[in-house]
Amino acid sequence: MASHNDNDVTEILQRLKSGSALTKCKPNGKEYLRQFFLHDRESFISYGGSRKIFGKPQIYNIKDIDEIRIGFAAETFDRLMKRGIVKSVD
Repeated sequence: MASHNDNDVTEILQRLKSGSALTKCKPNGKEYLRQFFLHDRESFISYGGSRKIFGKPQIYNIKDIDEIRIGFAAETFDRLMKRGIVKSVD
């Protein structure tokens, strides 16, 4: 049974390393599509997709991440929903 869990973890890590889409929502309601990746050493994630002229990928150390919010579980989403900018089905 441990090998089954090991296989699951390996598959999940491979998916994270290959990248996943992330939508960054700003307080004004603008949405920005970003692609994030778990790096091979598994100690940090980065995301790219900014169109800034001198933009660089943003890098975050895993140990510095306190919380991951899924869906609309963030204050920014609450404000956007109250103002009618986004809906819970978006």
